[in-house]
Amino acid sequence: MTKQFKILTVCTGNVCRSPQAEILLKDALPAEEIYVASAGTQALVGSHMPAMAQEAIGKANSDQHVGRQLTPEMIERSDLILGMAREHRRAVVELCPRARKRTFTLRELAMLVEVTPDRYVAEALNASPDAREKMISAIEAVRLSKNLLTTSLADEDLDIIDPYGATRDVYNTSYHQVAKATAAVASLLQRAAE
Repeated sequence: MTKQFKILTVCTGNVCRSPQAEILLKDALPAEEIYVASAGTQALVGSHMPAMAQEAIGKANSDQHVGRQLTPEMIERSDLILGMAREHRRAVVELCPRARKRTFTLRELAMLVEVTPDRYVAEALNASPDAREKMISAIEAVRLSKNLLTTSLADEDLDIIDPYGATRDVYNTSYHQVAKATAAVASLLQRAAE
């Protein structure tokens, strides 16, 4: 059995954005090859997702999630860390500087996936027969494509809106940002897992 590729999604309280990303990635990716977890930089430890976050994602199992605090050990064990905003990416790197090259905001990685030429990804996938190594190589190929972003991004383009304590519309907007970005990331990792 090959070692699983491990993804960690991170937000502030670990009750809205990062658990939604976790659930969507788990649904889209093969569990035998990819492990997905989430945590918060200021987690509401033991708390469940708010009702509007559960409604937005529409998953029956979303009420089983409980918030947990981000630790350096979680970061060390992860092959890919996806912060929901720049502040989460920064917090991860401050806790574990060695994680810099495998830490992105979710929207940042999704944008990089979209601009990376297929041939770069194909070359990365051909580099190893092992699924986990293929995924690591694919993420690195995408990271190195950062210079292909032709439009300058506003800082807010890299962040998922924080819905906590906001209106239903904000929860829905936030969820749609999470869903769109996770779909792009999942498509990359699905190719590597084939």
